[in-house]
Amino acid sequence: MTPQNEQATQTLGPLVSHHGRSRTAIVPLIAAIVFLLCSAVIPLALMSGARVDPTKLPLLIGVSVGMVVVGLLMVLGWKLTALKTELALHEHGVAVYRRGTALVESVPFVDMADVYLFRTGGYAGGIINALAFRRSPQDPWVDVLDNRRNSFALRAAIVEGQVVARLPVALAAIDAGEAVRFHAIDRSTRLTKRLIGGMLKVDAHAVDIGATRIDVQGTSIPLARIHRIEGAGSDGTIRLLDEQGKLVHAFDYLCLFSADLFLAVLAELIDRRTPAYQGLMAH
Repeated sequence: MTPQNEQATQTLGPLVSHHGRSRTAIVPLIAAIVFLLCSAVIPLALMSGARVDPTKLPLLIGVSVGMVVVGLLMVLGWKLTALKTELALHEHGVAVYRRGTALVESVPFVDMADVYLFRTGGYAGGIINALAFRRSPQDPWVDVLDNRRNSFALRAAIVEGQVVARLPVALAAIDAGEAVRFHAIDRSTRLTKRLIGGMLKVDAHAVDIGATRIDVQGTSIPLARIHRIEGAGSDGTIRLLDEQGKLVHAFDYLCLFSADLFLAVLAELIDRRTPAYQGLMAH
């Protein structure tokens, strides 16, 4: 590692774990090696003087050649599906090692503007098995899919790390009179991308939280109206409810980037209105 890269990773704190290609990804390579080894059995048998029916010789040669072709195709596929990045989880962020470059990108949790949770595969439900993060909308996504070693633990660490690091910063910005910006996509866009692919090629709109309101797509939602948050249930919907329990606004958990941080910020702002909190701050 170059001194520049070492200095960049030192800002992230102690190393926790490395996350390259998952161990299951080696299965196709092992299968390819088996095919290639088996393809050599017939030529070696013929070279050692084994008696073979001349009428079956073309078939045996064809089988041998076929196994070679399949083995080479599997090796090629294994190479083409290699991860473009290797990730190293540190105490305060993630180091991104990009294939083919000597530079390491340091992404502290406090600088992760967007954490995008989604599902892959040909099903609409099931567990959330994918995550991507980025510093800003101008930066490329870095994905954490199931083809990465210990991907589940890494996704959980990134979600938690972003909330812990950015929550105080977001609240301080709101206290200073600023709005904290989140990003979201439409539900129709998410479902369409599930069908046609390209989950990371999406156009997001802004969701801004200030001291008194939430602004989203031309709609201003007064925070004074929101008294309770109903977390994402089986349908994945986050519901903001008024004092009577009536719906004020709803978000799709998988359409809202950094949804856990959004919920943490909003819950803190709601708690600040309670008499117990105000009494505590007065002392």
